[in-house]
Parts: sequence; structure tokens; C-alpha cells
Amino acid sequence: MPSPNDVFERDDYRCVYCGLDARSSFVAWLSFRIDHFKPKKLGGTDDPANLVTSCSTCNDIKGSCLFETREDAKAFILPYRKKERTKWERLFDKNSVPEREPSEGEGVN
Repeated sequence: MPSPNDVFERDDYRCVYCGLDARSSFVAWLSFRIDHFKPKKLGGTDDPANLVTSCSTCNDIKGSCLFETREDAKAFILPYRKKERTKWERLFDKNSVPEREPSEGEGVN
């Protein structure tokens, strides 16, 4: 199995589903995972061709779903993210919520 950095580098440190750049912030970096595009429990392997860079949010949304292509996975993931974003925007005035890293001991959700 290649190292996570090999996969991250190949995918230019971006989530293959939503495009989040791991270099954009420390919090973004902490959310990055290696995703088995074809889940291991469905026969996926550790072959580099089956491993992709994913943020934890997209990885959670995708779960163990099986898709033919990355584009199919994106077509499933991105509308869900958009729906959640709209929900967030209704709940919070984004101008009053400063984007910052949490203080020590403060969790990131």
C-alpha cells in the first residue's frame, strides 16, 4: 500500500470529490483521509488506483457506497453538501461566524 502522502501528492492535496485543498488551512489538513474508492468491504483493494484523497466530510457522505466512476460519486456527494450548506446558511449569519482554528481543547465538528 502506498503511503498517504503518495496518494495526497498524486491528487494534488485536494479532495477528489469536493476539491477542498488540504494546504488551505491546518483544519482542512486535519480532515484529509485516504478513501478506498471501491470500499474494502465490497472487495476494494489497497491498489493505488483504488485509493483517493478525500476530506472527512465527503468520505462520511460516500460511506461504503459503490460507484462506477468518480463523477458518479461526486454527483451523489455534492448535492448533499449543497443541501447541508443551505441549511447552515439559514441557521447562521456567516458574516458573524469568524473562520478560525479552534482553541486548544475545543472540538472541531
